Amino acid sequence: MKRFPRIAPFALVAFAAAAAARSDQGAGPHGWGRGTHRMDQCLAQLNLPDSVKADVDAALANGRTAMKADRDALQAAHSKMQTDLNSGADKATLGQDTLNVDAAQKKMKADGKATHDQVFALLSQEQQDALRACVAPNGGKAGGAAPTTPSSQP
Repeated sequence: MKRFPRIAPFALVAFAAAAAARSDQGAGPHGWGRGTHRMDQCLAQLNLPDSVKADVDAALANGRTAMKADRDALQAAHSKMQTDLNSGADKATLGQDTLNVDAAQKKMKADGKATHDQVFALLSQEQQDALRACVAPNGGKAGGAAPTTPSSQP
């Protein structure tokens, strides 16, 4: 029974690190790619003037470059954590690996928000509203139902 208290903290840290790695694998690079693809489609529908379109394209290109670097850093941090988990590294090492993965995720999120803010700063309020409606999960439709006209309601 004395052995259990020594193993429990290590197992808890290893489990938490593995869970963090698993839960974030789908959230990193794959989520960004789908989001920018959707934003590109919606921006194309806005019929932006050429000068605004060039500025938006430049902001998105810079954002993609930053996000690619963030994705690479996140993958490296995940890889190191998996290697350390598999090799039976001590708690301090696994804890630092977890902090590194968290920092990489936060940087990726901050860079994505910065790109989003840069793009939205280039658009008029009407264009921002149209873009928000287009990129919404339901395509800007409330509840997914077709809007009804007042005359068609009983």
